[in-house]
Amino acid sequence: MSADYHIIKNFKANSSIAKKIFANIIFLFSNIKIKYHDNLLNYSDYKKVIKILRRGDIVVTGCLKYASSIFIPGPVTHSILYISKKRMIHAVADGVSTITIKEIFRTYDTLAVLRPNIKRENKRKVIYQAIGFAKKQLGIPFNFDFRPRQGEFFCTQLIDKAYKKAGFDIGASNSEKQKDILDQNLWKIKDVIYPVDLTQAKNLDLVFLSHNLTKNKKGNITIIENF
Repeated sequence: MSADYHIIKNFKANSSIAKKIFANIIFLFSNIKIKYHDNLLNYSDYKKVIKILRRGDIVVTGCLKYASSIFIPGPVTHSILYISKKRMIHAVADGVSTITIKEIFRTYDTLAVLRPNIKRENKRKVIYQAIGFAKKQLGIPFNFDFRPRQGEFFCTQLIDKAYKKAGFDIGASNSEKQKDILDQNLWKIKDVIYPVDLTQAKNLDLVFLSHNLTKNKKGNITIIENF
């Protein structure tokens, strides 16, 4: 179990007791440790990332030690929006909040940086508006059932909506729909964008991979074999 496990209390005012219990069960199981190792990101990754990052970049990360990595397909399991000064915004179990680059490197095992391919004349405005929208969502609860809802977000949903509100489509779609056990067996969720789907998004450019990730011949991000 993760040392960070706790009871989730941030819900919409009209949330049922059943929903709150369900959310905490999901959080409990996702925090079960299934692998025991130090965080795999290294100092070389850190130095490169802080030089590369620009406002509006999307960072996708993988935490491979916990059970959540079983249910979320791919070598990256979370997505975060870089806002400036080594600070980022993301949607986690406690709701939309900020996180620093150092905290990311203390937590995650894999990392990739994606940059929206926005026309130069629109870039500053789009990024400003996307970040502005994300900041306004700080404190909003997490979307535990992963369906389209007002006033709740899961990680990729927050980023996708932030850019759409700014008039830019990142061009991501669910590439794992037929494989994912959540889609087929548990909730039958359709059209959920997973963090790994962002690496295939039509309008996002891959600008960095951590030392333990590579891009295969099909253009998919994978963990380096025998790492």
